[in-house]
Amino acid sequence: MRLWEKAPLRLRRYLVYRREGGWPPLALGPSVTVERLEKGLPLGLPEEVWADGRVYPLARTLEGYLALGHPGVVLRVEGRYAGHLFLRPPGTPPPPHLPWGFLPEPLPWAYGAFVRPEYRGRGLIRHALVALGRGWEEVYAEVRPENLPARRSLEALGFRPVGWLEVLILGVPKVRWWRFARFRAAREGAP
Repeated sequence: MRLWEKAPLRLRRYLVYRREGGWPPLALGPSVTVERLEKGLPLGLPEEVWADGRVYPLARTLEGYLALGHPGVVLRVEGRYAGHLFLRPPGTPPPPHLPWGFLPEPLPWAYGAFVRPEYRGRGLIRHALVALGRGWEEVYAEVRPENLPARRSLEALGFRPVGWLEVLILGVPKVRWWRFARFRAAREGAP
């Protein structure tokens, strides 16, 4: 069997949301802080984080997002790292999980949301979305359909589902990965 015949093939489905209009005020609790990232990583950020049964290479991942020119925010609770979120502004490369040429311009796209398990359920991603979304009249985001807490957070901020995004990932391990995407608009009243 040749190498390309063993290549993994994965299909990932996302529910795409869009939000239009002004943003609510940012009302942080006394122990929550939001740090904006534009150039480098903040001090005190762990190199790796254990979450959902695996080690998450935090510093390397965030540096990769910043290298694309995407601003982000880091969330802290009582001074400890709690999560992050990034926004792809128009004119920059797409988020790493999406193919080139897929996103039309101008299209700010929120992605890379992560909250450590011990801080989930506190609405932290809502704070991050408000902090990053200010200044944009329209923002898009995608979420896995089975992630109900994330969907509720988006909907609580006024995001509405607009369709499905399917990303097909074909890869030859340690050689190259290809990504292909298809967007299907939702029918009225769906998804």
